[in-house]
Amino acid sequence: MSQTNDYQADRNTLATPPSEPVDYRQRHLQTSIMTLEQAINVISRVEDCLSEMAELVLDARMDTSRVAQKNAIQETYQEERQQIEAILQAAPHHVRQLLHTQLEEERLSFDPAGSLKIRLPAMNLSPNKAGIDIPEAPLAFRSVKALAQTTAHLDHAQGLVKHAKRHFAETLGVLNEQLGQVERVGAPAWSAKRPSHALKTDAAHHTHCE
Repeated sequence: MSQTNDYQADRNTLATPPSEPVDYRQRHLQTSIMTLEQAINVISRVEDCLSEMAELVLDARMDTSRVAQKNAIQETYQEERQQIEAILQAAPHHVRQLLHTQLEEERLSFDPAGSLKIRLPAMNLSPNKAGIDIPEAPLAFRSVKALAQTTAHLDHAQGLVKHAKRHFAETLGVLNEQLGQVERVGAPAWSAKRPSHALKTDAAHHTHCE
Protein backbone atom coordinates (compact mmCIF):
# COMPACT_ATOMS: atom_id res chain seq x y z
CA MET A 1 0.00 0.00 0.00
CA SER A 2 2.81 2.29 0.84
CA GLN A 3 4.49 1.49 -2.46
CA THR A 4 1.33 2.50 -4.28
CA ASN A 5 1.27 5.81 -2.41
CA ASP A 6 4.92 6.40 -3.18
CA TYR A 7 4.34 5.63 -6.81
CA GLN A 8 1.30 7.89 -6.81
CA ALA A 9 3.38 10.65 -5.27
CA ASP A 10 6.05 10.16 -7.93
CA ARG A 11 3.42 10.35 -10.66
CA ASN A 12 2.06 13.53 -9.15
CA THR A 13 5.58 14.95 -9.04
CA LEU A 14 6.11 14.12 -12.69
CA ALA A 15 2.73 15.48 -13.61
CA THR A 16 3.34 18.79 -11.86
CA PRO A 17 4.17 21.52 -14.36
CA PRO A 18 7.73 22.82 -14.02
CA SER A 19 6.78 25.91 -12.04
CA GLU A 20 9.74 25.83 -9.63
CA PRO A 21 12.39 26.37 -12.34
CA VAL A 22 10.46 29.44 -13.46
CA ASP A 23 10.49 30.77 -9.89
CA TYR A 24 14.16 29.84 -9.66
CA ARG A 25 14.88 31.78 -12.79
CA GLN A 26 12.94 34.79 -11.56
CA ARG A 27 14.72 34.62 -8.24
CA HIS A 28 18.10 34.65 -9.96
CA LEU A 29 17.03 37.53 -12.18
CA GLN A 30 15.90 39.53 -9.16
CA THR A 31 19.14 38.74 -7.35
CA SER A 32 21.11 39.79 -10.42
CA ILE A 33 19.22 43.07 -10.65
CA MET A 34 19.74 43.78 -6.95
CA THR A 35 23.43 42.95 -7.25
CA LEU A 36 23.83 45.25 -10.23
CA GLU A 37 22.05 48.02 -8.32
CA GLN A 38 24.52 47.54 -5.48
CA ALA A 39 27.37 47.68 -7.98
CA ILE A 40 25.96 50.93 -9.38
CA ASN A 41 25.80 52.39 -5.88
CA VAL A 42 29.39 51.37 -5.21
CA ILE A 43 30.48 52.87 -8.52
CA SER A 44 28.70 56.07 -7.48
CA ARG A 45 30.74 56.07 -4.27
CA VAL A 46 33.86 55.55 -6.37
CA GLU A 47 32.91 58.63 -8.38
CA ASP A 48 32.53 60.56 -5.13
CA CYS A 49 36.01 59.42 -4.06
CA LEU A 50 37.44 60.45 -7.42
CA SER A 51 35.80 63.86 -7.04
CA GLU A 52 37.35 64.16 -3.59
CA MET A 53 40.75 63.21 -5.01
CA ALA A 54 40.33 65.85 -7.71
CA GLU A 55 39.67 68.41 -4.97
CA LEU A 56 42.79 67.20 -3.17
CA VAL A 57 44.81 67.66 -6.35
CA LEU A 58 43.46 71.20 -6.61
CA ASP A 59 44.39 71.81 -2.97
CA ALA A 60 47.86 70.46 -3.67
CA ARG A 61 48.26 72.86 -6.58
CA MET A 62 47.16 75.75 -4.38
CA ASP A 63 49.60 74.65 -1.68
CA THR A 64 52.35 74.43 -4.28
CA SER A 65 51.54 78.00 -5.26
CA ARG A 66 51.75 79.03 -1.60
CA VAL A 67 55.14 77.32 -1.28
CA ALA A 68 56.36 79.17 -4.36
CA GLN A 69 55.09 82.42 -2.87
CA LYS A 70 56.88 81.68 0.41
CA ASN A 71 60.13 80.92 -1.43
CA ALA A 72 59.82 84.15 -3.41
CA ILE A 73 59.35 86.12 -0.19
CA GLN A 74 62.40 84.49 1.37
CA GLU A 75 64.50 85.21 -1.72
CA THR A 76 63.42 88.85 -1.61
CA TYR A 77 64.33 89.12 2.08
CA GLN A 78 67.65 87.44 1.40
CA GLU A 79 68.51 89.98 -1.29
CA GLU A 80 67.50 92.87 0.95
CA ARG A 81 69.51 91.40 3.81
CA GLN A 82 72.65 91.19 1.69
CA GLN A 83 72.21 94.79 0.50
CA ILE A 84 71.72 96.10 4.03
CA GLU A 85 74.71 94.13 5.32
CA ALA A 86 76.90 95.51 2.54
CA ILE A 87 75.88 99.09 3.34
CA LEU A 88 76.32 98.77 7.10
CA GLN A 89 79.62 96.93 6.92
CA ALA A 90 81.06 99.88 4.98
CA ALA A 91 79.75 102.42 7.49
CA PRO A 92 82.00 103.92 10.23
CA HIS A 93 81.87 102.47 13.71
CA HIS A 94 79.96 105.38 15.26
CA VAL A 95 77.36 105.10 12.47
CA ARG A 96 76.93 101.45 13.22
CA GLN A 97 76.50 102.24 16.90
CA LEU A 98 73.86 104.79 15.99
CA LEU A 99 72.08 102.25 13.83
CA HIS A 100 72.27 99.78 16.66
CA THR A 101 70.34 102.11 18.95
CA GLN A 102 67.95 103.69 16.47
CA LEU A 103 67.08 100.85 14.12
CA GLU A 104 66.18 98.23 16.68
CA GLU A 105 62.56 98.71 15.72
CA GLU A 106 63.49 97.63 12.21
CA ARG A 107 64.71 94.30 13.66
CA LEU A 108 68.39 95.01 13.02
CA SER A 109 70.98 94.11 15.64
CA PHE A 110 74.68 93.36 16.13
CA ASP A 111 76.29 90.43 17.85
CA PRO A 112 79.25 90.94 20.27
CA ALA A 113 81.75 90.48 17.42
CA GLY A 114 80.25 93.40 15.56
CA SER A 115 78.57 91.43 12.77
CA LEU A 116 75.17 92.54 11.68
CA LYS A 117 72.20 90.28 12.43
CA ILE A 118 68.90 90.93 10.68
CA ARG A 119 65.66 89.59 12.11
CA LEU A 120 63.09 90.10 9.39
CA PRO A 121 59.49 89.07 10.11
CA ALA A 122 59.16 86.05 7.82
CA MET A 123 62.73 84.76 8.05
CA ASN A 124 62.60 82.82 11.32
CA LEU A 125 58.88 82.09 11.50
CA SER A 126 57.05 78.94 10.53
CA PRO A 127 54.74 79.18 7.48
CA ASN A 128 51.63 79.20 9.68
CA LYS A 129 52.91 82.04 11.87
CA ALA A 130 53.92 83.97 8.77
CA GLY A 131 50.37 83.75 7.46
CA ILE A 132 51.14 81.06 4.88
CA ASP A 133 49.28 77.79 5.38
CA ILE A 134 51.11 74.78 3.92
CA PRO A 135 49.47 71.56 5.17
CA GLU A 136 51.77 69.11 3.39
CA ALA A 137 51.34 66.26 5.89
CA PRO A 138 47.51 66.48 6.25
CA LEU A 139 47.15 66.76 2.48
CA ALA A 140 49.29 63.69 1.87
CA PHE A 141 47.36 61.74 4.51
CA ARG A 142 44.02 62.73 2.97
CA SER A 143 45.26 61.78 -0.49
CA VAL A 144 46.41 58.33 0.64
CA LYS A 145 43.15 57.78 2.53
CA ALA A 146 41.04 58.78 -0.48
CA LEU A 147 43.09 56.51 -2.74
CA ALA A 148 42.64 53.58 -0.35
CA GLN A 149 38.88 54.19 -0.17
CA THR A 150 38.66 54.37 -3.95
CA THR A 151 40.58 51.10 -4.32
CA ALA A 152 38.33 49.39 -1.77
CA HIS A 153 35.19 50.59 -3.55
CA LEU A 154 36.53 49.41 -6.90
CA ASP A 155 37.29 45.96 -5.46
CA HIS A 156 33.80 45.82 -3.95
CA ALA A 157 32.21 46.82 -7.25
CA GLN A 158 34.24 44.20 -9.10
CA GLY A 159 33.08 41.54 -6.65
CA LEU A 160 29.45 42.56 -7.09
CA VAL A 161 29.76 42.40 -10.87
CA LYS A 162 31.21 38.88 -10.61
CA HIS A 163 28.34 37.96 -8.28
CA ALA A 164 25.80 39.26 -10.79
CA LYS A 165 27.49 37.41 -13.66
CA ARG A 166 27.32 34.18 -11.65
CA HIS A 167 23.58 34.65 -11.13
CA PHE A 168 23.11 35.33 -14.82
CA ALA A 169 25.01 32.14 -15.59
CA GLU A 170 22.79 30.17 -13.22
CA THR A 171 19.73 31.74 -14.81
CA LEU A 172 21.00 30.68 -18.21
CA GLY A 173 21.48 27.17 -16.86
CA VAL A 174 17.85 27.09 -15.74
CA LEU A 175 16.73 28.25 -19.17
CA ASN A 176 18.81 25.55 -20.83
CA GLU A 177 17.32 22.97 -18.47
CA GLN A 178 13.81 24.10 -19.35
CA LEU A 179 14.72 23.96 -23.02
CA GLY A 180 15.87 20.37 -22.57
CA GLN A 181 12.59 19.50 -20.87
CA VAL A 182 10.68 21.03 -23.75
CA GLU A 183 12.67 19.01 -26.26
CA ARG A 184 12.16 15.77 -24.30
CA VAL A 185 8.54 16.12 -23.15
CA GLY A 186 7.12 18.55 -25.65
CA ALA A 187 6.24 22.19 -25.60
CA PRO A 188 3.86 23.14 -22.73
CA ALA A 189 0.74 25.16 -23.30
CA TRP A 190 2.36 28.49 -22.52
CA SER A 191 4.88 28.00 -25.33
CA ALA A 192 2.54 26.53 -27.93
CA LYS A 193 2.74 29.66 -30.06
CA ARG A 194 6.50 29.89 -29.79
CA PRO A 195 8.78 27.46 -31.68
CA SER A 196 11.56 25.78 -29.77
CA HIS A 197 14.25 27.24 -32.02
CA ALA A 198 13.35 30.70 -30.65
CA LEU A 199 14.39 29.53 -27.20
CA LYS A 200 17.65 28.25 -28.62
CA THR A 201 18.24 31.61 -30.28
CA ASP A 202 17.63 33.47 -27.02
CA ALA A 203 19.84 31.08 -25.08
CA ALA A 204 22.62 31.48 -27.61
CA HIS A 205 22.21 35.24 -27.46
CA HIS A 206 22.53 35.28 -23.67
CA THR A 207 25.54 33.04 -23.86
CA HIS A 208 27.21 35.49 -26.22
CA CYS A 209 26.43 38.42 -23.93
CA GLU A 210 27.75 36.52 -20.94
